[in-house]
Amino acid sequence: RGGASAIVSAPATADRWRAANGCPPPVVTPGRSLSTGCADGTVVDFVTIPGGGHVWPTWPGFDASGVGADFFAAHGR
Repeated sequence: RGGASAIVSAPATADRWRAANGCPPPVVTPGRSLSTGCADGTVVDFVTIPGGGHVWPTWPGFDASGVGADFFAAHGR
């Protein structure tokens, strides 16, 4: 195994979505990179959780599934 891979990092994927959607540069705050004003009202919202690793984030008072559902409900086609 080994060799070239088509897998890209999460930040690079967000950058690709920004480019595809004609977004302006993102507003960057700790843990978040948000681009609004993209083509056709699209939004690219990239959130990181320091020390979170590659796991589904869960802790008291935070519902990652609900946050994702709210995003897609607000940005449906």
